[in-house]
Amino acid sequence: MGWTFYDQKTAPEVFSIVWCKWPNRGAKLEPGDKVRPTLVLDVRNQIYTPTRETYADVTLAYGTGAENIPEAERDPKGDLLIGAQSILSLGLNKETIFQLDLGNRKRLPWGPKYFVPNEYLRKQHIIAGKLSDDQQRAVLGCYAHRGLAFPLP
Repeated sequence: MGWTFYDQKTAPEVFSIVWCKWPNRGAKLEPGDKVRPTLVLDVRNQIYTPTRETYADVTLAYGTGAENIPEAERDPKGDLLIGAQSILSLGLNKETIFQLDLGNRKRLPWGPKYFVPNEYLRKQHIIAGKLSDDQQRAVLGCYAHRGLAFPLP
């Protein structure tokens, strides 16, 4: 069975928040059951070898509700917290943390296998919002704090 891709021209911009069926740990690249918020860190065009079709490959960071990460496990300089004052403008429904380490990052093809609207938020699109300039600078600061280049190679 082949892949189905969205038109690469519709791919999200870097620093966008998109809804994704993030693969569960240990499940290789099988889409997860739940749609999760993810932060776009890089977008690159690739060629699907069997059909020579061009598609967008999207590098993402996993987001989770702030209540799911105990204060002791947070890295305020290495994780991006989307606080209550920003959640609505970014299409989120609660405070969200994006842990910007290598263990919470994946590269997935831009298509319906992984990227779908969040069903519990009315009129939600796949692309929920985009970080402000200040939030984008915060992401770059998180990468610098972790000693990582942005975007990652």
